[in-house]
Amino acid sequence: MKNLTKEAEIKSDNPKEGVYYAANDYAGLIKRYFIIGVDLTVIYIFSLFVIVAFFDLPEQRELLIVSKLPVVFLISYIYLVLVKRSDWGTLGYILTGVRIVSLEGEKVPIWNMTLRFLLLIFGPIHFILDVLYLSGDKYKQTARDKIVGTYVIAQDAVPLGRGEQLYVSYFFFGWSIVFREVKMSSQQ
Repeated sequence: MKNLTKEAEIKSDNPKEGVYYAANDYAGLIKRYFIIGVDLTVIYIFSLFVIVAFFDLPEQRELLIVSKLPVVFLISYIYLVLVKRSDWGTLGYILTGVRIVSLEGEKVPIWNMTLRFLLLIFGPIHFILDVLYLSGDKYKQTARDKIVGTYVIAQDAVPLGRGEQLYVSYFFFGWSIVFREVKMSSQQ
């Protein structure tokens, strides 16, 4: 299910180096869905606890979470941005033994993690399509990872090599989007 086609590699005037990892170091589709399931469960349980413990309950119990969306949004932000980028990561990351890094192999800046979170919440790419996209990507990146410039890799992964970061144009469901990618050396 890959409606994404690579159009061209556009070289930058000021090349920036990035890193790449062994193919089995990148988190694949099943691991990513497991992480999403675990992390959404943690957010739901913690949100429920905070709402019940600190807020008046609405008359209609079905509106418990919906009526407190700002609280859920804040908890989600803290968990999916601050905790995820920390050295320990989310429960989903801990259970699967992965971490998130920038294309340079470093800790992801908070602004990039915030953008990644906002793309998950508000789109324009539905998160199921986003995760399914990674099944055909050599770096197993979701569309959000491509936009923000992140990899989800094994906790103990070490870079296999360094390469020039290129701007690559893709067509995705009628959109033309330019992503940064690290070009693997010709020996790989």
